[in-house]
Amino acid sequence: MKTFLKTMVAVGAVVCAFAAAPAVMAQSCPDSAPFFHGLSGFLTGLPEASAGGRVSEIGNPAANNGTSPFLCTAQVTPGIDFCQPEAGSDIDGLAAINGNWGNVGIAGCPVETQSAPDGDSPIVALVTSSDGEGTTGHQGKYVVLSTGWSGIILAYIFDVAHPNYDVPSGTGGPLGASNIPTPHIGSFTDNGNGTANVSLDWSAAVAFDDCALNAIGTCPQFPAGGGSRAGLIEGYNLYSIVGPCSAEPPPATRRPGAPRSAPSAARAATSTFRSTRAARTARISPSGFRWVARPAAPCRAT
Repeated sequence: MKTFLKTMVAVGAVVCAFAAAPAVMAQSCPDSAPFFHGLSGFLTGLPEASAGGRVSEIGNPAANNGTSPFLCTAQVTPGIDFCQPEAGSDIDGLAAINGNWGNVGIAGCPVETQSAPDGDSPIVALVTSSDGEGTTGHQGKYVVLSTGWSGIILAYIFDVAHPNYDVPSGTGGPLGASNIPTPHIGSFTDNGNGTANVSLDWSAAVAFDDCALNAIGTCPQFPAGGGSRAGLIEGYNLYSIVGPCSAEPPPATRRPGAPRSAPSAARAATSTFRSTRAARTARISPSGFRWVARPAAPCRAT
């Protein structure tokens, strides 16, 4: 019986410990604390049917968007009072962030709005989707963005994290989603006992933040720009399904159970897969995601 492997590598933007956050959510901010695209910035390449995401304070994953919607996938998005024109329609793959730490459903308050200076309490957003869902050519998509508080604007402005942010005009413009990294077989060893050791590697995920330009002073660590925030992508989870080729599951964003391993940012992992025949023609495809978010020790492989 031939075997196949369907693997999913995930990247993201909250902490390893995010899943262990308290069941009782903290209160939202007492005052308005917007986090949004406010300078004509928007995201592209995110099919609306599977688009979603999460926002969290770096270093404090208990402060997150909770059940409060923040992703505008169209100018009229259910659960959000107002969406930017740049969010387009519900079939064009465009999206914009528009949330508020004072909204109902928010878990925690990352910033003291009345006294916080520029760059205080930076946050990180992970937005994900899947292109070609239901086909053999499907591909997971993601964007990771981070920005600090603006004490002048009294908001978190994600536009300034766009790598193509235009400083003279003060506009964010489009930012295309990246493909979730695809794992590749680096080496294969048939153990001769119905198992095989497979070494996998993949390209590093990318994240964008306001420290590259520090256009509005929200990254005081790098006054002249040219820097980047640490800890936005802390590791990867690797998922797999092993089974007969005659019963391949359809492509989907649903994750197949618990991860086999949680390798660190070294982007390599070795796993043992059971089979009745060496899986030299293993098929590998990505879809899915994992949350990471504050600087923390890498998750250990399991």
